[in-house]
Amino acid sequence: MPATPTGATHEVPPEDLFFSTTDSRGVIDEANEVFVRNARYSREDLIGAPHSIIRHPDMPAGVFASMWDMLGEGRPVCAYVRNLAGDGSSYWAFATITPIDGDRYLSVRSGPVNFEARDLLSGLYQSLREQERAARAAGRSAHEVGMLGRALLGEALRDQGFADYDELQLDLVPVEVAAREGGAVEVPTEVGDPGADALLAEIATLRAELGVFADAVGASLAGVDGLRRDLRRARAHLAELDELIDDEESRERIVAASRAVEDTWPVLDEVMARRKRLRLTTAIARLQAEAIARFVAAAVAGREDLPSSRHAAESLTAALGSIVDADVAADQQAASALTARIRSGLDALRAIPMHLLAAAPDTAGLMTVLDALVGQSERIRSGIDAVIGPDTTLDLDDLKVRLNRIDELAAAWAPSGEDDPV
Repeated sequence: MPATPTGATHEVPPEDLFFSTTDSRGVIDEANEVFVRNARYSREDLIGAPHSIIRHPDMPAGVFASMWDMLGEGRPVCAYVRNLAGDGSSYWAFATITPIDGDRYLSVRSGPVNFEARDLLSGLYQSLREQERAARAAGRSAHEVGMLGRALLGEALRDQGFADYDELQLDLVPVEVAAREGGAVEVPTEVGDPGADALLAEIATLRAELGVFADAVGASLAGVDGLRRDLRRARAHLAELDELIDDEESRERIVAASRAVEDTWPVLDEVMARRKRLRLTTAIARLQAEAIARFVAAAVAGREDLPSSRHAAESLTAALGSIVDADVAADQQAASALTARIRSGLDALRAIPMHLLAAAPDTAGLMTVLDALVGQSERIRSGIDAVIGPDTTLDLDDLKVRLNRIDELAAAWAPSGEDDPV
């Protein structure tokens, strides 16, 4: 049974990373020492219990309904969550949840670092929960209250400029993880055990590679946004040309080029959405890689047993590889489609100045617009690099090799059935 809130609170130390896995019903089947310590239950009480054992009554049902919707669609979910410990105290956690093995879920959680976001959502949660309690008091069922809360959450997020909860997490999560990595929290790299240190070195390399990739993804988002502006400017220059040209053939070429440019816009929106999702999953992957390192250090310190640490490392590498692989592949597909559309549009744009120079009268106004169109075309050509850039900084085959290497090192260091960490 969940505890009764006492009004007391406790903070999660910045170096703590919770780890747990559950089945499809949310029943806990793995929990690390950090989870046990902060939840203030024994490991025996947590294993086999529903994850709702730590649910705080002030958390809106609509938040959990939205999270389960996304998990049911196979998408990772992140949230700022107020939890209730076994002694009645409450604590905040930043939670990431990833589907694994088809019907199970892996969660890595930390103490929030982006306090502005946490406090904003805390106020929103309070308002939602008050409305949910009023609905419950009016005789609505628990399921109806959850659906009401989900709808109210959606309305509140739209008022804040987000289309839905998914769009909120696409923006908030990378900021939270970057703030954590930019702080004073040190990730273990050496613990004085040869097998563990070899494993930690491989994990450090993985985290560095993911960091480089995250920087490339972030830079590319600005580049894709710039490409959008350049395409719209090119469309505006084509509209100016349309006003200056009288002959039918030239106007048909301008109309065709305008359509080619406009055809890139929905594909560009798709690339932007895929890239934001890739930024999200890369942030989650960096947290998962850190969790592996902390499991190793905890096992060497005697806080975790080796077989459990090995199994946790396998679950984390599987989750990490799965989410990155899927989103990189989707991003590459969208980027390829956009690149093809842009190149087709560029061919149409480049043909117009050559045609008009031969067919149209040489006027100062026309030449000014043509020069602007040529310059805009070159910027668009250069902007294609922003679309394909991040995919060149992370080799999926190399990532899989490194994750397999981590699993192999974990197996060699922590063979099944070995109980002593050192």
